[in-house]
Amino acid sequence: MVFGDYMDYIISYNGLVYNHTKSEIPNEKEFASHTHNKYEILYFMSGEVDCIIGNMRRTLSPGEMVLIPSLYVHHIEIMGNKPYERIVLNFDRSGADEKLLKKVFSSPKIIDTKAFPYIAGVFDRFKKYSKIFADNERQILFYSILTELIYLAFNALNTDSGAVTFDGYSTAARKAINYVNKNLFEITDIDDICRSLFISKAYLHRVFLNSLGMSPMKYLKSKRLIVAREMIRLGEKPTSVARKVCYNDYTTFFRAYKSYFGYSPIDTELKK
Repeated sequence: MVFGDYMDYIISYNGLVYNHTKSEIPNEKEFASHTHNKYEILYFMSGEVDCIIGNMRRTLSPGEMVLIPSLYVHHIEIMGNKPYERIVLNFDRSGADEKLLKKVFSSPKIIDTKAFPYIAGVFDRFKKYSKIFADNERQILFYSILTELIYLAFNALNTDSGAVTFDGYSTAARKAINYVNKNLFEITDIDDICRSLFISKAYLHRVFLNSLGMSPMKYLKSKRLIVAREMIRLGEKPTSVARKVCYNDYTTFFRAYKSYFGYSPIDTELKK
């Protein structure tokens, strides 16, 4: 969609969102801080911007690709008047092996595609195919290209050039987040975390709000729901999954799941 000097072209297919944005006069309000339950790939093409993830800031150069795991607070900050252009991909699944996908998105990373021109070529195909193919054809092609992109990113991350780990967390935040991730289903309340890490509730809340933009309990529940979705996709029954992710009442699980993802556990089961 074009509004004067601003173009925002969005295509959405079954959990995959392709968004190509161009702005001749970029406005800071267009790029507010946010978090979500999807993986994100940002391909920066032009402009003067800083990328902020957690508490870390980095100036982007054209051709850099940013890999952002789910639940990380992030945004772009406009630093100059140059026209801004980027492509963003949001998704929660792909054709790539799930273990490989988690390795690629184990933490925020930046890949300079100037060192890997075949990656830049993938985004050229995204742009080209978005214009010349019909919806049903694009859906198949986009998932295929996304899968290719993830494997290429994995390959780039395992070389000596072009890849930079971009961890925007403080030591305290990283320690708290790692503890929650490793004890997702053993934690009963916030006190459990505080006792294990020898910190106060107030400090724990401050760490999570500053790093993730959400409370520790919201993060815990969000991670449990994301795991629940993967279990259902792998064939487990929603009623069984609800108990495994610490919901004693299925109705409560159903409502929380639908509120978080925008669709029900049954919808996930039917789409897997």
